[in-house]
Amino acid sequence: MTNVELVQVRENDFMLVDQTVDYAFACPVAHEAENHLAFFREVARILKPTGRIAIIEWAKQHSMMGPPLEHRLDSGDVAALLRQCAFSNIQQMAVNTEIYAVIAEREK
Repeated sequence: MTNVELVQVRENDFMLVDQTVDYAFACPVAHEAENHLAFFREVARILKPTGRIAIIEWAKQHSMMGPPLEHRLDSGDVAALLRQCAFSNIQQMAVNTEIYAVIAEREK
């Protein structure tokens, strides 16, 4: 692929120009953010209108793998945060019994 660029960024300062990204992929990093709302606002800032985000996270349940339960984000909470940041067409789905995905589109 020639149209994909991996960029290492800071938690709430992605160091990218506003509205320049077509697709953001967060796997599994959102639960690590100190301020989840600020994290998703920063994603919204860099995405082009109708840009998309895919989030992969650990289900908020006890399991042998993954982060401690208190660090995990419920998929419904992720969807609510995305709505607060002007995302729509939010889809939540189970990847397996321990992991879920949330896909959303930035509003115009």
